[in-house]
Amino acid sequence: MLIYLNIAIALSILALGTHFASERRRIRRHAADVAAGSDQCVALARTLAGSVYARTRQLPDDPAFIDVPLLASLGATPVSVLRTGGCCSGSARLLICMLKSVGIRATQITLYHTSGDAVHALVEATCQDGTIVLDPTYGFSFHDEQGQPIGLERLRGGARPHFQSFSDSNRPAYPDDPYYDFDYASSRTANWTKSRSRQSIYRLANTFWHGGIDTLRQPAWSEWPQLVLMGSLAVVVGALNLVLAL
Repeated sequence: MLIYLNIAIALSILALGTHFASERRRIRRHAADVAAGSDQCVALARTLAGSVYARTRQLPDDPAFIDVPLLASLGATPVSVLRTGGCCSGSARLLICMLKSVGIRATQITLYHTSGDAVHALVEATCQDGTIVLDPTYGFSFHDEQGQPIGLERLRGGARPHFQSFSDSNRPAYPDDPYYDFDYASSRTANWTKSRSRQSIYRLANTFWHGGIDTLRQPAWSEWPQLVLMGSLAVVVGALNLVLAL
């Protein structure tokens, strides 16, 4: 029985790996086409973010990679967001993978409402010439009063962001609506209010990490649901084989 399970999981991992490789090539080609002619890192990050803003259709939810309840939390693949659109988390995922493909380190940032709920996803890009927060959903980047780009640490330190629109955007700021009453100083690198399980994990991690969990950057590979699922399957089959061998 175990040998058949091992074969089934191995074939699943192979299929997921093939799908990932195909999507990564697509994202690399797309990012290279958009980035042509841009060299300065912050400007390049803004160019890529502007392309996501201009091209990505905004939807209430991201298209699920595998549409079953147990795996819905994996979210969308970057290519599916590129093709059909997604919500703010999908746009952020697409941009992170595009930035990574051109050598720019990036991670997702979550904005929290003054009520304490996580409500919006952004991207932080780390460059040699500065760290910048980008909003590919609303079409602008975060800067200080002098126009210098700002990142997560300065947001959490109390810096009030000013916004610079991307070339394909004319939006100067967030809409004047209570939904956008963000507590910028509470910005974190993950949405910890989405479910009770996440809230419990956050409380436990925060107890032992003394706030460090708020600024823990997620690796770019975690934005690929294929890789997350491949890793999970490998852990499961490895654990089963170990238990049965003992």
